Amino acid sequence: MACSGAGGCAATCIFLLSLPRGDRAKEIDSPMSRAVDISVSEHLRKMPPAVRSTVEAARRTVLVIAPEAHEIPYQSHPPRSASAMWKIARYAIDGTNVLGIGTFPTHSTIFFYRGRELDDGSGLLQGGGKDSRFVTLRTSADVERSAVKEVVRKALKLGPPRRFDSPVDTRPSFQDVHRER
Repeated sequence: MACSGAGGCAATCIFLLSLPRGDRAKEIDSPMSRAVDISVSEHLRKMPPAVRSTVEAARRTVLVIAPEAHEIPYQSHPPRSASAMWKIARYAIDGTNVLGIGTFPTHSTIFFYRGRELDDGSGLLQGGGKDSRFVTLRTSADVERSAVKEVVRKALKLGPPRRFDSPVDTRPSFQDVHRER
């Protein structure tokens, strides 16, 4: 089902939401609207040779350290700007994103969703964002360094993020509040 313009998008959304859930999925998944999934292998084929081996080494390292991690390819295309990162894959454990691999034209990165909480002690972690940090990888040999592997191990051990900044959540739960009434 395609948008016909001039309010057609809203009409399409209202129509789809009025369908039972199963029919909605069939309508949305019609051949005309189906996006082609991009695999990590496809990303690697499109990648500049200068960084491909580094990304492959990072991917191998993550999969060796955490074979239980679920590899989820980003559905993205190479960026138009050399200063933008091309996110290749993210790795989740128990449905929680733990780390990802991205690349630039001349180097790659492993980025950590909870990097602020990692105490790597090696000075490898870079970035000053609210939560995430990253390690810059210029060659596949960088990935083989023990300090890089240790940061990856620590990130995988963190587990799902806490709901609040306090170490232990002492606030009453929804059930506790309603039980008291």
